[in-house]
Amino acid sequence: MWLDWLKRSIAGRPAEPRTIGFVCVCRDDASLFANARSGSIVRIENRGPPWIVVNHELATAVITSWPVRIWRASVIEAASEADQVSVGGAPKRSAGYTRAIAVEIGEEVPPGELFGSNGAAIASIIDAAAELTREEAEALAASRDHNAAAAYAHAWKSWMRAEGAPPEDDCDYDRILSMPGVGTGSPVNRALLYAHDVVFKRASECDGAAATSSDDDDVWLNEPCTAAQTVLDAVMAAGAPGMSETPQGAEILLRAWRRIRP
Repeated sequence: MWLDWLKRSIAGRPAEPRTIGFVCVCRDDASLFANARSGSIVRIENRGPPWIVVNHELATAVITSWPVRIWRASVIEAASEADQVSVGGAPKRSAGYTRAIAVEIGEEVPPGELFGSNGAAIASIIDAAAELTREEAEALAASRDHNAAAAYAHAWKSWMRAEGAPPEDDCDYDRILSMPGVGTGSPVNRALLYAHDVVFKRASECDGAAATSSDDDDVWLNEPCTAAQTVLDAVMAAGAPGMSETPQGAEILLRAWRRIRP
């Protein structure tokens, strides 16, 4: 009788709400999602790792490379604590993602949604930066407006003040791609990181080992691929025009980019 009671009790219990979020699939991981469409179920073959990562919010989602496809998804089966022992257990809720064994796919989302309300413009810049020619990089490197560094720094400082973080006047903002712990990391979420990554990758494709120099602490791009900063200028201007000191600030940041993409 207790078994009948247990079955009735379980049957009458409301279902646990599913975790709903976003799955971001980069080209290197595309095979699992090759046939994904709204309503389909995607399941890994074992208990992982790797798992399907369901990001709770797009603004804080982390992708490993560009380009990316994004789907809304709900978790059908999450990885258990036992499944995740090898990586120290399940992430905290504050981590912003859930590791899943199986998900139900919803609608596809434009990649620009990663970057906020002006994300489509940012995504188009990153797409173009991933295909830069050496000639275009040379044109960009030679065309940065002499006021662009100040305009870029002003956008950062305006955003930091809006987020309640005091800006640093002596900071070299040209070297900043993200500020962990402040808002969503930057005025354009993680877009500056991805833009810088695609230029680094493209430089290596075009010039091989000659594209970079390094020391014990850092690796940096050689000319003409210092043009990466003008790509960041364009991303900042397109994604956060309201952070400019004046309407002309965004134009200053976009000037070099518009030389190759009018």
